[in-house]
Amino acid sequence: MNWLVLNPFSYLMRSLTRSL
Repeated sequence: MNWLVLNPFSYLMRSLTRSL
């Protein structure tokens, strides 16, 4: 598990939840 890769991913997921 790469924290550097998970960081951007989490950000994108959060943005999606905010849009919802």
